[in-house]
Amino acid sequence: MVDFTDQPMPAHNGTATLQAERDGSGIDVHQLAQHLLSCDGFPERQDKVLRVSSKKLFKKDKQLNLSRSTRYHLGLAGAKAIQRLMRRKGWHHEDYKMAECLTNEISPYHLHMNMLITTVREQASPEQQKHRMPKILNYHIIGCYAQSELSHGSNIASDQHVSHGPQTFVVQIWDAETHQPLPAIAVDDIGPKYGYASMDNGYMLFDHFRVPKSAMLSRYAKVSDKTGTFVRNGHPAVVYGSPTYIRVLPWLATTFGLYYTGEYMYMLYHKSRENIEKGDFGPLAELHSASSGLESLCTIFAADGIETCRRAMGGHGFGGGSGLVGLNADYLSKPTVEGDNSMITQQVAAYLIRKMADAIKDSSSTPKDPTDKLFQYYILNKDHRIPQNVSKDGVVDDRNIVEVFQ
Repeated sequence: MVDFTDQPMPAHNGTATLQAERDGSGIDVHQLAQHLLSCDGFPERQDKVLRVSSKKLFKKDKQLNLSRSTRYHLGLAGAKAIQRLMRRKGWHHEDYKMAECLTNEISPYHLHMNMLITTVREQASPEQQKHRMPKILNYHIIGCYAQSELSHGSNIASDQHVSHGPQTFVVQIWDAETHQPLPAIAVDDIGPKYGYASMDNGYMLFDHFRVPKSAMLSRYAKVSDKTGTFVRNGHPAVVYGSPTYIRVLPWLATTFGLYYTGEYMYMLYHKSRENIEKGDFGPLAELHSASSGLESLCTIFAADGIETCRRAMGGHGFGGGSGLVGLNADYLSKPTVEGDNSMITQQVAAYLIRKMADAIKDSSSTPKDPTDKLFQYYILNKDHRIPQNVSKDGVVDDRNIVEVFQ
């Protein structure tokens, strides 16, 4: 029988049409990439990683047709291969992150690299870092992130654990010889979940499991050997560190807004870290408020934007080949992974109410941060009305937009 499956052709060549639209754009993509990404060598890093990560192990054409267990095992193999490349090629940590991104799979070691290392580096005492960091960096131990995930956040009353404070512990849960859970610890996989097929997410139960005092990271808090008294070092907040284009183009604009917001947040974080190292904990309130509000806002924006773009593709958005199904599945957990993220916006609201109350009491005081400046400006100009002429020659005046916002 003659194979005729290759003969039917679509009425319109979508690939050619899309390429023609791109070619007709006046935007220089290379210059735009250089503007947004060249500050940290992103294009060069991408080119370098692509040259060495094109092995069969990293092929993505069959990714969506594999079972979860197969994708998990391939995720392990791919993560190990990237680690070997990292050591052989002398890659920086940013190169590793680029390689993980380009494979389109969340590495099973993702939290080890991005959370455990950061937590121990920032919250462990110098002695603890000296003992643990070599083992962590050389993968002699593999770490994960454990909290009361399934029953915490917006339903705190249902927590079934005994705790006396939000301290951070690094606890061994597996026997190094048998690779079985230690006595009084139960560990298992949680089963199917929303995305992250290449990562194992599990649950863990402790039955009066005892850990040594040295398991508590003690850069900012410790327990006295003599009296058993809990002692803080520093500020407690440190521990917690057409119709289509109408729908899609606003999200494209939002992407740029989030990009520059991220740049500012990165700068604010590192500036605050420098102040903390000097013993100045003053900027922590602003840092906490900004990070809490942006976590809620940005995760909602990103999740909603991905879904809007997927729907805008019509029937194509239903298939995994669009690339947006997997992206949606992996990202949609972000607004709820640590509980309903609307909860943290209440902390931001409390901070803003407190700042406004201070501004009303004394609108002439020296502002301590950008929030003070905005509130004082508003109080001094609260009788001002929206400009009548918000546009000039059909073009919106940026200064008027800023004035309306203020």
